[in-house]
Amino acid sequence: MAFNKGREKEYAPDGSIRQEWALEGSRENIQKLLAEERTSKLSSLSQGTWNSEHQFVEVTKRTGKFGLHMGHTASNGVFLLNPEEALFLLDKGDLEITFADVPLSLEDAYLRFLPDQDDIDRYLVYGHLSRLGYIVLKHQRQ
Repeated sequence: MAFNKGREKEYAPDGSIRQEWALEGSRENIQKLLAEERTSKLSSLSQGTWNSEHQFVEVTKRTGKFGLHMGHTASNGVFLLNPEEALFLLDKGDLEITFADVPLSLEDAYLRFLPDQDDIDRYLVYGHLSRLGYIVLKHQRQ
């Protein structure tokens, strides 16, 4: 399943039936992509737990090199990921995230980690730049 990248981008709604059909088709494609089952070898997955109160993922098992440019270590020695970092790794199949001892699906993680439009926009930018190979760091206020 892939998105049609050959069409010209439409910048504003025009109320046409053609545009409504195109939007509905895009929505269906996104739902199909989110519903696809993804599998990985459990031994090669990093694992973490979603903390809904503090809005971060506590990494309980780390594999791979993502810790070099993602996440941070808290003062108590626990490695933490921001929601966009955790979602990116979940989407890539590098991280399994549980909440209340139940593994989160990608769709459920999107709903929990990105509750409003600002969060969605922030993740879209983060994911796009990360897929292009950039190291994206969260701005630290001083």
